[in-house]
Amino acid sequence: MLEQTLADLKTLGLEIEPFGKNTFVIKSVPAMLSDQDPKPIVREIVEKKAGGGSATDLQEALDDCRMVMACHAAIRANQQLNAEQIKGLLAELDQCENPSHCPHGRPTWVRWDLQILEKSFKRIV
Repeated sequence: MLEQTLADLKTLGLEIEPFGKNTFVIKSVPAMLSDQDPKPIVREIVEKKAGGGSATDLQEALDDCRMVMACHAAIRANQQLNAEQIKGLLAELDQCENPSHCPHGRPTWVRWDLQILEKSFKRIV
């Protein structure tokens, strides 16, 4: 399955080559994954493809790969960020087509009006 996907992965910046029998070597990864171990990402992409996945054409398959890669590169709960990283993250969020949700549909922010905040801090009943 992985061998059939190599050309598509290369267009995403994930360069992988056969390295004998059932072995592959990862030659390069996109910048967004430079701090990540690429093995779980590649495994998840192959598992989705092996399971039939939801992608019916090449563009959908590439979109699925992009979502997996974005998910693995995402900032996790309790991960500490400095002020510069927070500002950069918010600037990137402003550039998104749909900044209100992650690729899985989860919200990236919630809005609380003043009344809800005041209730939460027991300023009003």
